[in-house]
Amino acid sequence: MKSFKLFLSIFVLCILISTPASGAHKFPQEDCCFQIWAAGCNLGWATSLMSYTRSRESWVPADQSIRDFILRGGEQIRISNDQCGMYPEAWSGWQNLNASLQRTADSFSQQPNSNNRNQIWNYLKETFFWGNYLRIAVVGKTDKKIKTDTCSEKYFELGWLIAYTQQTLKVADETLRRGNSGWENQVEDAKKNMSYAGYILQEYKKLRPITGRCVRLENIEASKNLSGLMRLNTTPANLTQMIRVIDWLQATLQERMLADCPSTANNQRRLPVNPPPAIRAPANQLPPPTATTIPPTSPCKCEDRYGGGIEFFLVRDGRLIKRKLGWSECENLKKSHPQCR
Repeated sequence: MKSFKLFLSIFVLCILISTPASGAHKFPQEDCCFQIWAAGCNLGWATSLMSYTRSRESWVPADQSIRDFILRGGEQIRISNDQCGMYPEAWSGWQNLNASLQRTADSFSQQPNSNNRNQIWNYLKETFFWGNYLRIAVVGKTDKKIKTDTCSEKYFELGWLIAYTQQTLKVADETLRRGNSGWENQVEDAKKNMSYAGYILQEYKKLRPITGRCVRLENIEASKNLSGLMRLNTTPANLTQMIRVIDWLQATLQERMLADCPSTANNQRRLPVNPPPAIRAPANQLPPPTATTIPPTSPCKCEDRYGGGIEFFLVRDGRLIKRKLGWSECENLKKSHPQCR
């Protein structure tokens, strides 16, 4: 009788230990990985577009896409917190991040001038580091808690970097098609982000997550594709190739985030040995980035020759057109002066 009571006590104790607390998920839910990835994508697209529209002084209809990307990024941060549960909880302070993005979007709508665009651009650049909130604290050898990398952190960072690269290449393509200068610099900007994405992928391979595994990316050969693109010379033909490969890579990674998140539902799902050569992004998930928000560029420049940030000179090809202008005055004249068209 005593042994039976002991057995019953141990059995009940095991049940209590193995039952998760209400609202906690031992594994992420099925959409978790995609939502974190998508938050990064939206903020990466928004950052690229804001970077290349900073000289604009007023709102144009195409600016709505930037606002939408900002707001959609905040919404997917909220959904991530709901879907991803533990290990770690995704963005435990999501309310503050969401509110911050909402204020930024509203500020952009209300004051779409170049000064505010520059401030918003600086803010959006920092959103890349929001992946740090997805790291987890572990106890090291000295009993001191340290932050360590997680799958979730890498999903977000990869989404951000690939989206920024994708949008920037499309900006470069539009600049080139308009016959304007500067597209080579835009390609180099994209390549810098490709390089960092490759570094993130190397870190990704070393992860040993508490959920057992991350989303499996081995047979996509993302690092190899990125390395190949970075070795290409910056030519119009190679720009077309870069866009094609990055579009494929973004869609393929997105599909994998949806199909292979290590959740209770997906943990046993097998993957094809070789993915198809191109996987279309799921309908009604993430909209494609746009290049239609890029304003026509001018061959003229506003130079701060004295370095004081007060007086600017409007020049074209080193030739002075007008001197001693304020920044806004110079930027507006650059768009309207007949010698700048």
